[in-house]
Amino acid sequence: MGDQFLDAKAAPDFYCDELARKLLVQPFPLAQEAGHSYWPCYAERRRNILKNMTYRGWLA
Repeated sequence: MGDQFLDAKAAPDFYCDELARKLLVQPFPLAQEAGHSYWPCYAERRRNILKNMTYRGWLA
């Protein structure tokens, strides 16, 4: 991800494995329930592009 900032406060399920393996560090004990879901959205003609397929696989 380079210099990109990842705001993962609302989705601890997305990174719990990385925390356990010490790939990410949680500098303070803050987690926030968002109360909503995230859905990947893109044009149907782009659904079989490798990066979209990889992202769907990661979410599953």
